[in-house]
Amino acid sequence: MIKKLPLKLTFFLLGFLISAPTIFAQVSLREISLKEQIKNSSLVVEGEVIESNPFWNANRTMIYTSHTVKVYKVFKGEPVETIQVLTKGGIIGLKAIFVSHSLKLGKGSTGMFTLHDSNVDLGLKQKQFKAYSGVQGFYNYDLVNNTATNPFIEKKGIKSSLYSDILALTKANYKTIAPFEQEELNEKILSKNSLMPPSIVGFSPTTITAGTGSVLTITGSGFGGTQGKVGFRNSDASGAPFFDALDSQVLSWNDTTITVEVPVIASNDVNVDGTAGTGTIRVTDAGGSSIISGDVLNISYAEINVSGDFGAGFRSYKTQHHNSNGSGGYTWIMENDFFNETTHVGAPDAFLSAFEAWRCETNVNWEISSSFTNTNTTDTAEKIITFDTNGTSNELPSGTLGTCTYGFSGSNCTTGIVWIATDLDIIFDRETNWYFGTGNITGKFDFETVALHELGHAHQLGHVINTANVMHFNLAPETVNAVLDANSITAGNDVHSRSTSSQSCSPAINPMTDYAGTCGLSVEDNTLESGITLFPNPTKNEFFIKSSYVNIDKVEIYDVRGRLVSNIDISDATKNKTINMRNASQGLYFVNIHSEGRFITKKLILD
Repeated sequence: MIKKLPLKLTFFLLGFLISAPTIFAQVSLREISLKEQIKNSSLVVEGEVIESNPFWNANRTMIYTSHTVKVYKVFKGEPVETIQVLTKGGIIGLKAIFVSHSLKLGKGSTGMFTLHDSNVDLGLKQKQFKAYSGVQGFYNYDLVNNTATNPFIEKKGIKSSLYSDILALTKANYKTIAPFEQEELNEKILSKNSLMPPSIVGFSPTTITAGTGSVLTITGSGFGGTQGKVGFRNSDASGAPFFDALDSQVLSWNDTTITVEVPVIASNDVNVDGTAGTGTIRVTDAGGSSIISGDVLNISYAEINVSGDFGAGFRSYKTQHHNSNGSGGYTWIMENDFFNETTHVGAPDAFLSAFEAWRCETNVNWEISSSFTNTNTTDTAEKIITFDTNGTSNELPSGTLGTCTYGFSGSNCTTGIVWIATDLDIIFDRETNWYFGTGNITGKFDFETVALHELGHAHQLGHVINTANVMHFNLAPETVNAVLDANSITAGNDVHSRSTSSQSCSPAINPMTDYAGTCGLSVEDNTLESGITLFPNPTKNEFFIKSSYVNIDKVEIYDVRGRLVSNIDISDATKNKTINMRNASQGLYFVNIHSEGRFITKKLILD
């Protein structure tokens, strides 16, 4: 049911660029410990995906994928030879659905699964499990480096570290179901490397983009005459593990030179899903010997791809927007509770601030409906903004703060298959202790930061490893990062450029048009903005606020972490007010200037 209501458009933008090297939580994830995973799992197994089968739900509004996992060891639960693990998303024909920050498995995915019963009734005959805590509930094995990783944790030594930690929690030995000689495999790889490993001399360029078709040239020796693999740090999984580019993305290979497209891979067919991020690269020759570069490859931004064999071999394809609403773009609609702030006061305004940032910087043609919907599931054709609901198909896994679900449809064009985003939905966790831009941020997660990040995914951007980028794969709690950086803006403009270009396709693609609305302040806010001056800026010890023709009620000053530094009542002051900052540290501050129920925010630099 749709109900007409006026939409509030009060914007407050508070942000800063993260510079600390130590990271504690992924932007849309909260870390779930191994202890909690083991406690809440009914089944913990080591296994390998041997088959993946995507299928539509009954209403053909959502694709799920059921993965058959061959079990090697059982660490908790009843012994079983194979199990079915359910994930949300998949590819069927020229239709695809993916979910950000979700577990993605494919044939060959091998590791430790912490599982519990799926609460989504899909009418399947076999019992389905899902990973407890979603993407965090699978520890992916890298046999070359003998590591097991999830987005937060890297266990160096599968048996010596991961096994021992789990056994200490279960206080029982594991049950062997089938042989899996990972140590023997790892020893063979190490033995090959000790004989005659390849050698990387360098690569160019040293800064590049991922998922855009950009080509990296690697030089060295001992690569061999037969094509091997090129691995990149995976920014979807903390950057710790490597994942290999598709064979089709390795454009040339000889003993001294390799050329390869820098990959972003999303599929349910092979164990290579990932987004290339900043870090070292790895070359593995045809015999299994490998070498890791000494230098770091810098990935400035990444764009989402869809990967699969659609008649031209297994390849990755770019995605883009189109004219979905007949007015040149997409219309988003807020769910009732979200719109009316029933669950969290401040959520609509924080979301709209992030929304405004993307469309004003990149011209993406997004609009917000002035109505709300009572629908609270993303399994619909509407582009929903909502909080999750326990026990339903849109319930987020434990530890997940937010996700963007994007549906794609493929068109056969003269340039190849073009994948257009047909549906975009964003879900936020209802139970998270959110921060909405004012007050004490201690122990909270900044809502606008997560919204800006998830909208970046909706804009077809992938993760990066760069703390100054809003698409950085993780973020410290109690930190605000709600300002669009230059690289994200460049990436968004690149996606928008191809989204607005006409192409010869079947079925035809109606291109997106530029956002035609006005950006910035409302008429009332413009009056407030033009009537107030803050000077000098930068300043050392104090600054002045000059009011030309508006009355100022109070001034609030926040530091870059969102902490309130000062709250000053100046309702009885003269037109010029002096603010003392002598006891404040150097850095960036945000000054909220209130007048007759409205406020504007100005940046202040204290040097």
